[in-house]
Amino acid sequence: MKSEFLKVVDSSSSEFVDSPPAQQVESSATDMEKESIAGAHVLIVDDNAINIEVARGVLDNLPVSVKIANNGEQALDIVRECEKEGHYLHCILMDCQMPVMDGYACTSAIRDGRAGQVHQQVPIIAMTANAMLGEKEKCIAAGMSDYVTKPIVASMVEPKIINWIQSAYSPQFLGKSVMDETRVVHSEMADERPSSSEGGDTPVWEKSRALMRLANNQVLFDKICEMFIESVPRKCDEMKAAVNDKDASKVKLVSHTIKGMAGDIGALRVQSRFSDIERLAKHEQLLEIDNVLPEAINEIAVFLNELKPA
Repeated sequence: MKSEFLKVVDSSSSEFVDSPPAQQVESSATDMEKESIAGAHVLIVDDNAINIEVARGVLDNLPVSVKIANNGEQALDIVRECEKEGHYLHCILMDCQMPVMDGYACTSAIRDGRAGQVHQQVPIIAMTANAMLGEKEKCIAAGMSDYVTKPIVASMVEPKIINWIQSAYSPQFLGKSVMDETRVVHSEMADERPSSSEGGDTPVWEKSRALMRLANNQVLFDKICEMFIESVPRKCDEMKAAVNDKDASKVKLVSHTIKGMAGDIGALRVQSRFSDIERLAKHEQLLEIDNVLPEAINEIAVFLNELKPA
């Protein structure tokens, strides 16, 4: 059965398979900083096409080459291939929660040398949507060098990428960590997220703040909004199927994806609803999820009605 909100958009839209290059985000990097990282190689590991597009938008204004992996296993294959061909990756942006192999397991595998010895100490920046106590420690335990919270803020991510790429050119980067320096940023980003679907003051769409995170790049913002419109109907149908199959693990994964997509474009109520569903799925409360899912899907319909005229 089709999702209720498919009346709002054309459900026959095709997936983003061969998307054009990301639109540049305005860079604050100096010419000297850009020169210092010219020719570096960066790997983005994420299963969410919108997250990838945002990360590419940040990187596109830097003189680096970019590779993409959609899960941890693909990332390990790319790292192994780079090592085999004598190429070096200077930084990895690693999503934490992905299907097949998540970011924690992938990072641990790299640190253990399962992708080759050359890349054992490559800088890995975690991209996490979890603004919870203990997340920093979890990233450290997995072997990650640093982390940023999602939705990604271009002005915060770019300096980290530059600093870690620079460190990879020096033997002093081994064991280096700036995790403590990110604690304040982490807390500030946590304050932006709605913690619950309760509270009627939460706006449907916080467009201006979402646009600001992309350095006011309207073209890139419009593109990820279009990607949301095209992909969210399919994701909600996946969610319904997972609930019907009583597959709590799948519900958790899909709700996490929808939550992240909504956060990138400032759909705060949608983000909050699916954050709640993700939390329920962690505790396998499928009956409760079945009760709240119609409201969550309706929240998407409300958002799409507001998004469409824009």
